[in-house]
Amino acid sequence: MSVSNADDTEWGEIKTASGFSDCGSGSSAFSIKDAWYVGGVANELVSVQPMPEESGRIYWKNYFYGEGCIMNMEVSISKDKLLKTLKENRENHKAMYEEARAGYVEKAKEKIAERMKQLEDGEAVRLHFDVHPPEDKTKHYDKAIMMVEWNEQETIQLTGREFQTLIMDEWEWLDGWLLQNVNYSENTRMYAAKKGLI
Repeated sequence: MSVSNADDTEWGEIKTASGFSDCGSGSSAFSIKDAWYVGGVANELVSVQPMPEESGRIYWKNYFYGEGCIMNMEVSISKDKLLKTLKENRENHKAMYEEARAGYVEKAKEKIAERMKQLEDGEAVRLHFDVHPPEDKTKHYDKAIMMVEWNEQETIQLTGREFQTLIMDEWEWLDGWLLQNVNYSENTRMYAAKKGLI
């Protein structure tokens, strides 16, 4: 799939495929000159949003049928080991969230103080803030932990996707969450950099 501007100048190509196995993600930077001719693009992207700058970045994930990065197999894991890993992952996320929340509060205070100074100087400024509070995702861990605790089997079968989520801590919302909070938390920024997101 290629993306072009109004004068039919190609900026780049995004390759996508339909299927089950997630084989990674990537991004491409494009110059936004005149207008987007979406056509079939909207069917391939999760969302299309206005961009205030002259350049933007599109993120995508590749999915393939059959063999891929996530093997179509099941793994048997002891209930105790699974619970221990889930609780550790929960605590790690909670710590990142708390750090991001504190960073957001400081950033929001800076923005408000900046606007107040402009208003005191008689400037007619827009009261729009480009900071968004981080979302606490511990409820996802709590639900998974409760489901495992209620499971009466001592050994639990996990699919490749479940293993990636529950053991490797690679939730479907994780990449977006990290990118939203990289400016609030140093640990979040380091984690996002380690994953190649920034």
